[in-house]
Amino acid sequence: MEERRYLPTIAEFDRYIIPYRVRLLKGMHRKLTEKYDWFVRYDTSYGIRPFYINGSFKEVVEVATIEAPFAEILNCNWSPETWNAIPYLCNVFKNKETVEVEVTEQYRSWYANSANNGYNGNVIGYKKKDVWLTKYFDDRDLFYFGGRYDNYWSLNKSGIYANWHGVSNEFYVGKFMYKELQKNAPSDVILPLLRAMSAKKWRGFYDTEIDFILEVTGEMRSQI
Repeated sequence: MEERRYLPTIAEFDRYIIPYRVRLLKGMHRKLTEKYDWFVRYDTSYGIRPFYINGSFKEVVEVATIEAPFAEILNCNWSPETWNAIPYLCNVFKNKETVEVEVTEQYRSWYANSANNGYNGNVIGYKKKDVWLTKYFDDRDLFYFGGRYDNYWSLNKSGIYANWHGVSNEFYVGKFMYKELQKNAPSDVILPLLRAMSAKKWRGFYDTEIDFILEVTGEMRSQI
């Protein structure tokens, strides 16, 4: 494994005026993400400088958790072409007592920026040990988040919410602060969302959520 590569310290950047400082930092980051496979960063409270590094993911996790129990590992090779198969970044947490490392994968859609253009873009899902913890959908006036792991979901169409609470198997429908208990979620909220989720551009990413919503609501697949 190669040694870590660091950016200059904040003090070194302070000698430049802010506009030039920003351009300089972006340029350095772009060049380093083209050379290295991973960018590792920490919560600022740890006081640990972020760094770039090559190597296998397992090796990088071992290095990243030496100085702190939690780190964020960004994939410099992430590509919009493989957005639904390759995680955008991973959050790793090392249990000090068991020394076990938990890895939570974060996924983003194809319109997120890759590493050399600066990391950003909406999160669309979290996965741990091959199990989806939750997924998010946001397209025009349609929104969803939740999943089987949470035993909960929230749908939104044009400001009308339909929330399902799995523990009590109850539906709450209405505007943000004014939802009421209902026997079921309204079809005019459910079906447009499911149709949008099933669009080809999503490559089947939301099929698990579609199945889950159909199962809970009793809506027919033929109506999508």
